Amino acid sequence: MFNAWEFVQVEIFARELESLGFNIYEYFSNTNQILKGSQESIATQKELIEKIIKIISTPLVGASGAIFGVLAAFATIYPNTKLMILFVPFPIKAKHLLIFSIVISLFLGYRGNDSGTAHLAHVGGALVGFLLAKIWRKHLYRFN
Repeated sequence: MFNAWEFVQVEIFARELESLGFNIYEYFSNTNQILKGSQESIATQKELIEKIIKIISTPLVGASGAIFGVLAAFATIYPNTKLMILFVPFPIKAKHLLIFSIVISLFLGYRGNDSGTAHLAHVGGALVGFLLAKIWRKHLYRFN
């Protein structure tokens, strides 16, 4: 999900550059692509190029998507289990914690932050955990 969103962002910026007369694909294929237009247009082009380079050069490292997958699987199999979270003074049901976590990650992911956190990877991990738990739930009690 994260990579799909990053692809969409790059395409949006590439279309904006294209409307300004700059072909980002030729730029990356080492042809002599020259910035054209007014001073303001050139500044906009440089800013969009920097955004694209930042997106495509930022690595994705970590296991937080997997943690969200574990949370989603647990909340799917045991939705009403109450959990105590550090610094939260009251118990919260697993299903409510999952929904809250996903909503926050969606908000932060679509808002577009520069923190270096792949919030939409969290949502993707939760989706995979949910789907796997749905499959596993059918076979949860077949062994005695």
